[in-house]
Amino acid sequence: MPSSMLRVALGSIVLVASGCGSVAAPADEPTTTGQHPTTTEQPTTTEDRAASTTWLVPSTPPPLLRLVDASIAQAADCGLADDCAATVATASLTYDTDDPALHRSLHIVQSRPRAETPQAQPIDNAPQRAVGTRSVHVIETGDFGVIEAAWTEPTGDLVRIEALGIDWPDLAAIIGDLQPIDEALWPGIDTQEPIGRCVDARSQRAPTVIPPGWQSFVLQAQPSGSCGQYPFLMVSLVLPGSPDAPGILVTITTSSVSEVTPQPGEPVVVDGQTGTIQEFTTADGQLASSINIVLDTVAVDAHGNVDSDQLVAIVAGMQPVSDNDWAALVSSVAQPPAA
Repeated sequence: MPSSMLRVALGSIVLVASGCGSVAAPADEPTTTGQHPTTTEQPTTTEDRAASTTWLVPSTPPPLLRLVDASIAQAADCGLADDCAATVATASLTYDTDDPALHRSLHIVQSRPRAETPQAQPIDNAPQRAVGTRSVHVIETGDFGVIEAAWTEPTGDLVRIEALGIDWPDLAAIIGDLQPIDEALWPGIDTQEPIGRCVDARSQRAPTVIPPGWQSFVLQAQPSGSCGQYPFLMVSLVLPGSPDAPGILVTITTSSVSEVTPQPGEPVVVDGQTGTIQEFTTADGQLASSINIVLDTVAVDAHGNVDSDQLVAIVAGMQPVSDNDWAALVSSVAQPPAA
């Protein structure tokens, strides 16, 4: 994605605004209230734009998000050229989820008016929606839970947003809450460390029900307390084959919710949570199925040469285990036999 667009990191949101002109000079000595400073009026004239030193910021903290990065930098202003020395000032805000059970992020990028016409992006021709006095281009990618938004402020600044895991009404509320403050005070909000994606009491889920005659083999397991590792757990459940029937192999992988990639399929409910399930036939004619679902703070990916009902029953057995039981899994890493 071009640098002028928003970035979506796993589990985090970044807000970036970019524009075509400078912003008007701010009101004298803006003040702060709590974590968020009071805002200055937006300029409307060309002369004001040339003297502007304001950037947008939410006047209230976006819900269920934490600000993890705020930066001002110079971005290339090459227009249609591949390379050039010209730059334009940009400011970006990156928000990450404040709950390990929620895969959401927000990226806001703003940039001053550009001397060169930037390369057109799909968002530039997307349908517009009114958000207060702003006319916002919006693209929703429903299968992936991503919304892109872009508009030009009256100051000429261009704003681009990419949101993950936030529905349009909530994102529209965030856009409507954006207000300009003086660059010297921006963003006026303390940043925080991203929330840890760690193996803990909530994410220590493992198969607790093994079908009769099946064997369990732990392929990978991260120690309790470890963070930022993928996967948390990978385990295979195996029903050995016989001369009259092929073996069965079901592989289950768990990871942080931030590792989730939405998958196609029919809705399925396991342990009160909704995920997706697919049933299909493999190249050698065997029936197989797969499930992708989030259980509390854990993303579960399970697949194997079983029917969907049996796979649902296996995934339903993915329950939290004690520290001692998890430590036993970590110490029992092995390789499964061929099914």
